[in-house]
Amino acid sequence: MVKSLRMERLEEQFKRDLVEIILSKMRDSRVKNVTVMGVEISPEFDYAKVFVSIIGDKKTKKTVLKVLEKASGFLRSELSNLIEIRRMPKLRFVLDDTIEHSIKIDRILTDLGFPREENNDE
Repeated sequence: MVKSLRMERLEEQFKRDLVEIILSKMRDSRVKNVTVMGVEISPEFDYAKVFVSIIGDKKTKKTVLKVLEKASGFLRSELSNLIEIRRMPKLRFVLDDTIEHSIKIDRILTDLGFPREENNDE
């Protein structure tokens, strides 16, 4: 299914606003190492998957995910103050470890002797 431009914009707005709310309005210091990587809203607006990257070990990541889940009501409320839609979806937080995987792959390729490709887009 192809997403509409409207849905893509809404997901991007959710992402920006969630970043702002987490950084400025959440008092729990454990969420300061959270990066919102993306948001996918279900077509029926039942839920929104929030993909987050968390710095730390497995225990820290699990703890921070629980903190975010417990704060989901607060986050939904804050989002509803910023985004005008009829139905505010429930937030589901999903760990996104894409960055860690790419670092591991880079390390493996380097260990195998593949040269690093420098990005010279200047």
